[in-house]
Amino acid sequence: MNELVCLDMPLGDAFVDRIRRAWDEGDAVFPLDQRAPGPAREQLLAAAAPTVVCDGSSDVRVDGTPVETGDAVVVTTSGSSGTPKAVILTHHAVDASARAVHARLGVGTDDTWLACLPPAHIGGLSVVLRSIVTGVHCITADGFSVDSYRRAAAEGATRVSLVATALQRVDPSLYRTIVRSEEHTSELQSH
Repeated sequence: MNELVCLDMPLGDAFVDRIRRAWDEGDAVFPLDQRAPGPAREQLLAAAAPTVVCDGSSDVRVDGTPVETGDAVVVTTSGSSGTPKAVILTHHAVDASARAVHARLGVGTDDTWLACLPPAHIGGLSVVLRSIVTGVHCITADGFSVDSYRRAAAEGATRVSLVATALQRVDPSLYRTIVRSEEHTSELQSH
């Protein structure tokens, strides 16, 4: 039986490490939106039906639905057309996406990603997943700020994914590439 581990924790090194541990154990992960209020959290948990909830300090077993072998990630839809639904991404899909993006952008072992978008959404989560799959270093920040953006660049970050409003507040020349993420689309911008 493969577990679905709900990551009820902020983006950070422990978050990334817990994904690695889950994958090493053959389990899948579901990042729970840390910004969601109580009723919305309950809807997201009901849609994903995890079997384990990790809050960063401990894992708690809950009644949920195990995942299939090969499942890597479960994300939930926004629920804009009704109740949120769970979407499963396999290791094969995550791997293919990570390698395709890195090939398109020319990402190499000398690059470092800054992950600062909410990991409950695919635009933020994919930065972390690409780093794990390809072994490219990733710096995490629990949320975007101009200071964390500058600090990560000073620490060697060369690639980042941002939403349009954040992109308007920063110096884009600090990074080689900015992947502009929006609710339903992403655009690549290279510098």
